[in-house]
Amino acid sequence: MANSELYEELEGVIFDRDLEAIEKLMKSGADLNEAYDDEDEPYTLLSLAEDGDDLSFADGLVRLGASPDKTADFRIQVDGDDALCVCLHMGYMISAQALIERNLVVDHEYHGSTALHHACGQIDHHGPRVVEIVRKLLEKGADPNRKDGENRTAIGIAEGAVELYDTDEAREVVDLLRR
Repeated sequence: MANSELYEELEGVIFDRDLEAIEKLMKSGADLNEAYDDEDEPYTLLSLAEDGDDLSFADGLVRLGASPDKTADFRIQVDGDDALCVCLHMGYMISAQALIERNLVVDHEYHGSTALHHACGQIDHHGPRVVEIVRKLLEKGADPNRKDGENRTAIGIAEGAVELYDTDEAREVVDLLRR
């Protein structure tokens, strides 16, 4: 089977969220990290899953070998440490978790903000995952007192989320950052 046919089949099974079918196509040579073009906006299978908030599917794709770097790269041209910030900024939590495990520079700045700033900005959309990401970033040495380009700390961003959303997750993030 030609690669173009494999890619068409792979693109077709992603909408069914069928990880077994995707794995079979990969064994036949399909590339899980292939960029697809939809009206001049490229996407990967992983970015599609993250956009649809299908986190269990996204998690399965990462386990199969989907590259979180590619998820960020196809949306905005980034490389290396920038990918973590971009994934967090865009709310790609599965990709961000996978990138954190790669020991990237956690206090790297992308457009004036660190990964911790970007994570705290996602509390309202991804509360429980943000708690885990903040915990991991702190374990890897992220500085909760570092100021972003708007002179805000991650603690300040999280405290703002407590005021706006009043969620347990927002309060837990504030507690983690204050330790």
